Amino acid sequence: AVTAAADATTTTIDVTASATACAWTTSGATSWLAIAPPAGTGSGSVRLVLTANTATTPRSAAVTIAGTTVTVSQAAAAPTATPTCTYQVVPSARTLGAADVATSTRLETQAGCAWTATSAEPWLVVTTPSGTGSSTIALVVVPNLTASSRTGAVTIGGQTFSVTQEGVSAVVEEIRLDGIISQVSGTCPMVSFRVEGRSVRTTAATMFVANSCARLTNGADVEARGYAQTNGDILATRVRVKGGNDDE
Repeated sequence: AVTAAADATTTTIDVTASATACAWTTSGATSWLAIAPPAGTGSGSVRLVLTANTATTPRSAAVTIAGTTVTVSQAAAAPTATPTCTYQVVPSARTLGAADVATSTRLETQAGCAWTATSAEPWLVVTTPSGTGSSTIALVVVPNLTASSRTGAVTIGGQTFSVTQEGVSAVVEEIRLDGIISQVSGTCPMVSFRVEGRSVRTTAATMFVANSCARLTNGADVEARGYAQTNGDILATRVRVKGGNDDE
């Protein structure tokens, strides 16, 4: 019998013949066990070439060499160690201005540890809902158009990330833009374009009517609603591409 470790290995079995003219053969090769040479005459040796066993169970095969059956056993691969996972969100809270449209935090954990991120609030949108190992978690934030502050929670790896957003100091008017767009760039849902001389940006929180995001191309006739940011851009809350099945 031959016993081998889980690693790829080669072992040799000697064949003793009573005369140099005596012929012999081998059989029993498998997908993981090769025999060389397959036949010979006189005394010699046979090599058994085993590939690595990546399974967590051992395996065996019976080969015949010069009329003698030899059992070849190969050990199982060592089980993959399950990491001990701990999670920490740094920082665990942030305070944002009423017009802020993005924030982030850092999740610290061990390599290979899986996590998910979910938001309890429609105005806090998680851009990366799952992953493994330490990571920066980015959030899209819908501007707060009310005078009252608000607080929302995002659960990341079982830990709570709290976001407080201040209220506006004055009433913010919704801006409506209507016309042919140009300078379209980005990938849905994060797209920017120009219309009526204004730069418009969309986010994961933007409502796209009738799959309008995929139809945002240069020359499209678009109606956009949103609110002005401090840099003059319009953060879109709703976008509709006219034409097709886009009835309101």
